[in-house]
Amino acid sequence: PKSVHPIAQEPILEDSMATASSPSITSTSVPVLPYQAPEVASQGKRIIVDKQETGKDPIFLSVLSPDHIGLTIFEQPALFWFIGNQTDHPVDVMITDENNTQMLLDVRMLPPIRPGIHKVELKDYGIKLHPDTTYQWKIMLQGSTQGESLVTSGWIMRITPPSNLINIPQQPTLQAAPLEQLMEAGLWYDAFWALSERIQSHPTDTIALEQRAGLFEQVGLFPPAQHDRSHIQGP
Repeated sequence: PKSVHPIAQEPILEDSMATASSPSITSTSVPVLPYQAPEVASQGKRIIVDKQETGKDPIFLSVLSPDHIGLTIFEQPALFWFIGNQTDHPVDVMITDENNTQMLLDVRMLPPIRPGIHKVELKDYGIKLHPDTTYQWKIMLQGSTQGESLVTSGWIMRITPPSNLINIPQQPTLQAAPLEQLMEAGLWYDAFWALSERIQSHPTDTIALEQRAGLFEQVGLFPPAQHDRSHIQGP
């Protein structure tokens, strides 16, 4: 049976555009760190939900992943997803193996689910990724009736750490793993995780917010990038 979480996860950073918004500012002083897509970048396709219907609130729902198989060096990484507006419908989080033959995770988050970036910690569910194995993960927003669900999905693969990152602890931090090293190694999930941990601890860190927005833009995730920049305070 599906595990049910009666309280939706708090967003890592609530969407200020849905509440009292700060000025949206694009920083020009923070350099964009280039993400080096790995060799598997030709494989795996991200699917997002971006619905604009007359008379209805827009819906943007996306796994936060590159548009190809994303890499991690961690056995129990954190995965993140984004929703643009609050929803009063449940959200299912699922992880399967590459061939969709084994369900590793199938949990339900109950509403209300607030807008913003949400985190799923695999260690909370005892899920461990095997080395050199590809997994698909999905976020499914349930509809009012059966058959109305909306699904976003992405791909993740755990690899052996490069020699310069072999001593990182159980989760990445900007202190233990400089962002440049994670980006150069093509470790999109780990670079994003490190930035997100920094932002969760220091919500007004404009450098980390701008760097994460730049990371979003490099993989075509523009609404989440706008979301981060809306939290950058003006002078």
